[in-house]
Amino acid sequence: MQDRFNTAAGWLLFSGVVALGLSSVSSRLFHTERPEEMGYPIAGVEAAEVEPPVEFLKSIEDDLNTPGAMATLFALSSEIERGMTAGDEGAVAEAKGRLIAAAAILGVLQADPAEWFSGVDEGLKAEVEGLLEQRAAARTAKNWAEADRIRDRLNELNVVVMDGPQGATWRMKG
Repeated sequence: MQDRFNTAAGWLLFSGVVALGLSSVSSRLFHTERPEEMGYPIAGVEAAEVEPPVEFLKSIEDDLNTPGAMATLFALSSEIERGMTAGDEGAVAEAKGRLIAAAAILGVLQADPAEWFSGVDEGLKAEVEGLLEQRAAARTAKNWAEADRIRDRLNELNVVVMDGPQGATWRMKG
């Protein structure tokens, strides 16, 4: 029983360390406070096709040495920042490739940055925009039952609709 508790506690600690570490790594790559205004300075740089750093792999193979693995990710983040400051696109591409390769092993940093920042995938965004157009047409035709049905569907999708003088805008709940 004690072994199960230790294993569960270890995984819980690991997830917290990963979340904290990735938050710190990502904060080094972004320079404003509001997520919708954040830039992704390395988005325009194509990542080199490279392997994860050897020190990262050694840390992962060493009984999942999370602090060592995170230290490598931090070092890569600093390397990217130095390359961006120096304008060395080759160094940035190399470090970005190694960061993405290492992060893939942990299953993180795999989403498209623009999609991740918006918090909405393109399929959902297209569906919501289409529903809003249908709702606007229903409201113009004074078909209140259809407009309410569409609003209910948007609610099921966890979308908050805000009607204003310029039309409806939306955001995800929460």
